[in-house]
Amino acid sequence: MRYPPEHKAETRRRILREAARSFKSGGFHSSSIKQLMARAGLTVGGFYNHFSSKEDLLHSVLDEALDTSYAQLTEGSEDLSGAARVAHIGRRYLSRSHRDAVAEGCPLPSLLAELRDQPRRLRCLFDRYLERFTTELRTHLPERPGLPAQDTALAMAALSIGGLILSRAVAEPGLSDALLSACKKAVSKLAEPQAKPSREGDLPS
Repeated sequence: MRYPPEHKAETRRRILREAARSFKSGGFHSSSIKQLMARAGLTVGGFYNHFSSKEDLLHSVLDEALDTSYAQLTEGSEDLSGAARVAHIGRRYLSRSHRDAVAEGCPLPSLLAELRDQPRRLRCLFDRYLERFTTELRTHLPERPGLPAQDTALAMAALSIGGLILSRAVAEPGLSDALLSACKKAVSKLAEPQAKPSREGDLPS
């Protein structure tokens, strides 16, 4: 039986979608090729028509997922700039919906620990995403004395990713919400221009 040309592309997309959900929900090492293909409604033998190995699949999943999550992260901020744009991005990343939608969210919090032991070519995908994320932030951040915008952007990225990981890890829902709220406030505060110190004798505005 001959399939139309678009069949192979659609099958590949099905595998990628299922793998992305499985890797982010259950981890890379605990998701076998047999399980992934079964969830996609496909046979194991067909896997190698699209990917040379499980690591090759992870590379493709990350490449696509990081681009998708970056687009989701910046959605709705096109007309914003400065502190308002950075705060908008922080709110989207540190939202309850992002915390709860593990399988649909950013892959960084779910896979960071496992990727530490992966080949350099896979870890470089995370470098690329982090660079895009921090560049997006840096271009809208003010320079502060002793704290360049790049340092602020890296700190914000660490605060956002780390805050999301912690909010998912704790058992108490109230504490989880408090973590998200505290991190959002800190990100917004870091985005604000530093107030100039008032001179002695100046009247308050």
